[in-house]
Amino acid sequence: MKMNFIPFRLRLVSLSFLIWGPLLALEALLISGSASFKLSFRNTFIGSMIALGLTLCLTLVVVSGRRWTRYVIISLAGIWIIGSLFSSLIARDSNLGFFSVFLLLFLTMQYQFLKAELNKAYLDSELKWYQLFSKPIPGLSCEIHCDKEKGSFQVTKLDADGAFLLPSRQKVKSSPAALSSTLGSQLIRSPSFPISFRFQGEKFSCKARTVLSMKKALGIGIQFLEIEGDQEKDIEDFLEKLKIRGLLPN
Repeated sequence: MKMNFIPFRLRLVSLSFLIWGPLLALEALLISGSASFKLSFRNTFIGSMIALGLTLCLTLVVVSGRRWTRYVIISLAGIWIIGSLFSSLIARDSNLGFFSVFLLLFLTMQYQFLKAELNKAYLDSELKWYQLFSKPIPGLSCEIHCDKEKGSFQVTKLDADGAFLLPSRQKVKSSPAALSSTLGSQLIRSPSFPISFRFQGEKFSCKARTVLSMKKALGIGIQFLEIEGDQEKDIEDFLEKLKIRGLLPN
């Protein structure tokens, strides 16, 4: 999986994890100031610098858009919250107690924002570990024009922000690297291109850009651009029709 463009909201969510470093440093200072724990300033400083380095690594992992990162985040956050609560109980320190409650609320909110962003259609192919290809939405087709090239795609996931596309099934069977063609290269390089979706006589068109491309070029995640006014209502109506047919979750 390769990120060709990092969406703005994913950047914001990723940068929010840099706050973990100062929070860990603050908690270390609270613990070192408690009578129940004996931590020197030197050890506290070293621990804080290590924590800062780890949060920088964590931020780089999150910004890569890999969906498994949310399991890493929830595991680390759970360990941190439990450790913080345990420390506050041992120390019987009200400041540590308030910090633990704040930490619980902050990390829960942060995880929800991360989960919502990683569930965007342009980052989620819905490919299971046992599948070679994602399952396309029946009856929904997509067509892209880019620099005089034209291609037809199947859609595996669609929402108001974007979609995840696969080359037509027959092309994938004949050539596993279907998107490494001229069209595929142009889609990855182009800052924007026109795209249209069709379903049972209904059509929705807009501009889009490539956010993510799968290994072996077997699929791309695209983000919609310049969705406003009538186009916003058009895509809402288009998605509602798919939801009524049971092809999209409510």
